[in-house]
Amino acid sequence: MHFLILLIQLAVFLFLLKQRSNKNKFHLDYFLAHIFCLILIILIYIPIKHLGFEITNTYFHLGHIFTTMSLIFIIFNIETSLKGYKVNKKKFIYFVAVVFTLCFLLFYSENYILNYSTRQTVFYDIKIPDPLVYNEMVFLHQGIKFILGMYLLIVFRLNIKKSINIKKKRIYSLWVYSLTICGFVCMVLNATLVYGFLDQEYDSLLFNIINIFIGINLIFFTLFPSVIFYSPVIIKAVFVSSTEDVTNFSIIKLFFDNEKKYLNPLLSLRFISKNTGLNEAEIRSCIKNNTNLNFNEFVNQYRVNYAIKLMESGFLENHVMNSIAEKSGFNSPQTFYRSFAKFHSISPSKYYKKNVLSNWTSE
Repeated sequence: MHFLILLIQLAVFLFLLKQRSNKNKFHLDYFLAHIFCLILIILIYIPIKHLGFEITNTYFHLGHIFTTMSLIFIIFNIETSLKGYKVNKKKFIYFVAVVFTLCFLLFYSENYILNYSTRQTVFYDIKIPDPLVYNEMVFLHQGIKFILGMYLLIVFRLNIKKSINIKKKRIYSLWVYSLTICGFVCMVLNATLVYGFLDQEYDSLLFNIINIFIGINLIFFTLFPSVIFYSPVIIKAVFVSSTEDVTNFSIIKLFFDNEKKYLNPLLSLRFISKNTGLNEAEIRSCIKNNTNLNFNEFVNQYRVNYAIKLMESGFLENHVMNSIAEKSGFNSPQTFYRSFAKFHSISPSKYYKKNVLSNWTSE
């Protein structure tokens, strides 16, 4: 069975790798990483089952690590597909670092949370070397999966309605919700089996039900929307074409509004291209056609608007005007003053006195 799963995973991986391009790699690479982690899980299993490798807790640690990483990568894929640009990964890097540090401290210092041994002696057909450690690993892994699952649902609900990339939102929503529900059901069934919530006579039934849900997960995997996206027959029915200027501009605008990368003085056209999947010519063209500004002017307009928000927030009560330039992403005060005058026909100092201080005085 595991060889069949491995073949399916390899087939999907190679198919999508062949379809990878500059247009789709910003989200497709996450799904490829997801598949790669799932393949590694199978490759951990094979030496134990067929080559007689000694079973240790390390194998179970690695299995849980790769399972967690695969879930994180699928969340990245869904979030980038919804938003149309590469998401900020720092929060997940911190999350994973904290979790793995916690696991290391707990397991290798033998300070356990539950301090309770499971009655299960095998994981599928692999003997569990230490039921106490295994129980702790399952508990932590289930907790991590629950947190990630809730994060996925929250992100999905916040972004699905305003998503530009997804056209058939009901189909995509059905897939995401079904996958998430299936994952939560598997968590409950697995916890029931491992922690012995039911009498031992029901263990074989629970094990069979879990296998059925694993099969359902495999079906979801093969029907993943990224695969559907590349099927020539239904490509136009599922996703909006991203060649139109309006669509491209909406993606760029979402990226600027949500990620605020314009605050980085080193922001470049190449960086925007890498994170949105649009080439540099498309970015220049859609910005020009929709705003009548070039790329630098478009970025500086965002920076000027951010500078005004800082003024209105009372930033200048404790800082000088040049500090606003730096805080807003300008690489020099001169550029800030020129850009501000271009969009408001007035200097920043005069704008502050006329539109900010005067409002505070009148209040």
